[in-house]
Amino acid sequence: MIAMILAAALGSAEPAHAGSGGSDLETGARRAFDLTLLRPLGFAQTVVSGAFLLVGFPVAAVTGTTDELVEICWTQPVDRTFRRPLGEL
Repeated sequence: MIAMILAAALGSAEPAHAGSGGSDLETGARRAFDLTLLRPLGFAQTVVSGAFLLVGFPVAAVTGTTDELVEICWTQPVDRTFRRPLGEL
């Protein structure tokens, strides 16, 4: 299963971004690193941040800082983990 995921990440038909200056091997290595290490860590960060969001939301509601709390504890981790293109570090 992991080998299939790595093969898909390394053998993607998507060309490297213009101006990145990286070879296909470097792009594949970045994607593999992102897929095997950074995405699982990002998922764990999203779960932990979501718990902090739930705990801190009542306090943020009283102080009027809910927008900042949601941005830091939810939007940023979700963007890094799920919305960022694979291999863009």
